[in-house]
Amino acid sequence: MALPILGPDHYLFIPILLFAGFGIGVLSGLLGVGGGILAIPTLHILGLPMATAVASSLTQMVGASFSGTIRHIKQKYVSLRLA
Repeated sequence: MALPILGPDHYLFIPILLFAGFGIGVLSGLLGVGGGILAIPTLHILGLPMATAVASSLTQMVGASFSGTIRHIKQKYVSLRLA
């Protein structure tokens, strides 16, 4: 299965994206760096334009931040009154 996100002549294969995502997750966890510092260059090397690579990374970051915020609110680590 392929994603035609680069146009009709170029395809990114889902297994390659999954492998890259797994590798980026492992490396960022081991090194203690944000995933974006590894994800954006990897996506660009795979053929995505820089603007698309940055937008993809930002979209993932917004989702992760939102889910983390919800989790902290549920565990009562956030003072909504103060925020």
